[in-house]
Amino acid sequence: MSEKLLRILLDELETVRVVCQSPTCGAIVEVSLEALAKTFAERKCRVCNAEFDLTPTGVSSLAALARAIQACRNAKECYRVQFVIPDKI
Repeated sequence: MSEKLLRILLDELETVRVVCQSPTCGAIVEVSLEALAKTFAERKCRVCNAEFDLTPTGVSSLAALARAIQACRNAKECYRVQFVIPDKI
């Protein structure tokens, strides 16, 4: 059985889709990587206000993700990150 793979460089990502997992919500918010940290600074769903960070670190995990992505992008002279995603038909 052959399998197709999608390979996406981190540099190619522009938009993040955040899907609320609250049973009564399910809202989908698409936001640019540049706006991710600011959009979810309050660590809550923008529609139903469900908590997104259940650990009391005081730092938004989505903001940390945005910072980590930017740090990896800034290091592209040393390495590049590529996501390999199976294209299941």
